[in-house]
Amino acid sequence: MNINTLLLLAFSAVLIAVGDAFLKKSAVAGNFNQAMQSPWFIGAVILYFLQILLVVYLFFGKLPLGIVGTGLTFVYAIVMVLIGYLFFSERFTFVQLTGIALGIVGVFLMTYKI
Repeated sequence: MNINTLLLLAFSAVLIAVGDAFLKKSAVAGNFNQAMQSPWFIGAVILYFLQILLVVYLFFGKLPLGIVGTGLTFVYAIVMVLIGYLFFSERFTFVQLTGIALGIVGVFLMTYKI
């Protein structure tokens, strides 16, 4: 897998993570109908659509589904933890941080070639 493919895969995961953060931001509106009309919600939909296009493009490059899935999960997990911490003031316990670290190690092991 070349560097451009890795960058596209990482960018795709960032699009999902930012889209999810936009959804969380739209949920602050108070109710479901208001959230659906929020600019944050519309931004999330646009980001999700762009992410779908990127993943389809990656599949045209003959990347295995498992590699795309684990790569997306790896980058997504890191970005979501950072977004939660930096923008939503979320804090994590030691046990939660250990779980995050083990999840990242697990994703790495799934993509490791012997």
